Amino acid sequence: MSETTFGEGFDTTLKSLPSGSFSTADFVTEYRKSFPDEWLQLEKLFGVGGKGAGQHHTVFTRVAHHLSKLAKGGNLQKLDYRSAPDWWGNGVVQFWTRDVDSQVPAVPGDDIDYEFREGSVLLKTHLRKERARGLSKKKKLAFRVEHGRLFCERCQLDPETEFGEEFGSAVIEVHHAAIAVGKMSEGHRTKLSDLQCLCANCHRLTHAELSV
Repeated sequence: MSETTFGEGFDTTLKSLPSGSFSTADFVTEYRKSFPDEWLQLEKLFGVGGKGAGQHHTVFTRVAHHLSKLAKGGNLQKLDYRSAPDWWGNGVVQFWTRDVDSQVPAVPGDDIDYEFREGSVLLKTHLRKERARGLSKKKKLAFRVEHGRLFCERCQLDPETEFGEEFGSAVIEVHHAAIAVGKMSEGHRTKLSDLQCLCANCHRLTHAELSV
């Protein structure tokens, strides 16, 4: 088994999963249960993943990257991110399906092509708290210097691996983790350590959780 390939346990595990959707966490659970020796070798190669692992590149991320490659090749279909089990180490986990021909089901009895009026010009005047110019760019640069790459601190998504450096950087957004911009007092000073690099999905999920 090399660092770029998996043993036969990977394909066997994929075929053994039930029809419908499954998460990367479901795959990992079945893989290490059915092929413990092979999984142990993977952990030695890539590092133990999960909560408390203390590193970003682990066997978990390697499995996720390989599933992504299969999806690019048309052998899997990527779904969405959903809540992850506690042991996964991140709040969300990618879901997949082997049914690559599946389509989004239509709403029963709804065959009307609705129309919505859009595009009207509205004038809005409002006050909002100002973000510091260049702060996002400086955070991303400092993060890249520290870690060697840009990735989501919550789900570990590495968009530059998926989309290349030019477009992958646009997927990562800078989140004010210490205090929301809207709650800052006049003249608040923000440090780079107060910020997080999150993918667009996790950024929106984080704000949704904070609003509850």
